[in-house]
Amino acid sequence: VSGASSPIDVTGLTNGTSYTFSVTATNTVGNGASSTPSSAVTPAITAPGLPTGISASGSNGSALVSFTAPTNTGGATITGYTVTATPVAGGTPITASGASSPIDVTGLANGTAYTFTVVATNTVGNGASSTPSSAVTPAPIAPGVPTSISASGSNGSATVSFTAPSNGGSAITGYT
Repeated sequence: VSGASSPIDVTGLTNGTSYTFSVTATNTVGNGASSTPSSAVTPAITAPGLPTGISASGSNGSALVSFTAPTNTGGATITGYTVTATPVAGGTPITASGASSPIDVTGLANGTAYTFTVVATNTVGNGASSTPSSAVTPAPIAPGVPTSISASGSNGSATVSFTAPSNGGSAITGYT
């Protein structure tokens, strides 16, 4: 690309591709020597592409969402990801953010099926939303371990006392 003076606008470059630039001066005698190349520049950075391979595994009131980062970063470093959990039967979506895969999405209702989408963000903004994951239903987990166990004996029996554990997201129905 030629121009009469500085600056010169170079067009037709591929967004997200890194370039260096050299300048050569021309007069009536001809071209001078080429300058030292500039530092690398990436023109017209765009939002990143979409993450792929979305999968989730549910636990008590949450889901751990894994994904593969987009191959197209838009020419800039991805600064984070946002996961959206959408109830299959309708309702208010829940979001969670993180720097990389996997991301733990909390505040989900046990017994409710959710699909998950992921959006990558760079300095330009949010990219396209991923294809939704298969539906996952968070469910309670087994209760924790009782603590502070003590026993007192009497004629042919014992009374056992303890502190109840975490219920794992579901009411404890009994002890053995």
